[in-house]
Amino acid sequence: MPLLHADSDCWTLTVDAFASKSNSLLPRFFARYAEPDAEAEDAFTVPDWARSLCPSCDHCHRETLFAFPPASLLNAFVAKARTDGARAIVVTPLSVAASYWNKLLRASVVQNDAGYLRIRRQQAPTDSDVAGELAVFAVDFAPYASRSPTTAYPPG
Repeated sequence: MPLLHADSDCWTLTVDAFASKSNSLLPRFFARYAEPDAEAEDAFTVPDWARSLCPSCDHCHRETLFAFPPASLLNAFVAKARTDGARAIVVTPLSVAASYWNKLLRASVVQNDAGYLRIRRQQAPTDSDVAGELAVFAVDFAPYASRSPTTAYPPG
């Protein structure tokens, strides 16, 4: 059985929610500031993190975000992800006492006792606000979304 349930559900990451052209892991990304090739300036200005209109086929598709937000934005990230019913791979500092932690655990689809994957960093950068240990969550907030219960996502 895979550690991340997302692997068995064939999630494909579609957009890097907190990136720049120089560090984005995906061709599509939301940047903090205006920059070439960014789909949006500031991820929080994107109307819906859960789905978007595909420019190639003109159909609505479900998004799967990669998110490694700054620690100061984690509560806002979880609030918007829940409201939108977003699906995401989220990297956070390992902080079980944080106010967002239990919300991530409830939405987690990770198939282990902890509900997340723990990563120990060999050495955290001295100028970083990220602790020495990280947690990686595969979350699906669709059941917690504030949308109408009849809203359906297209397959794929």
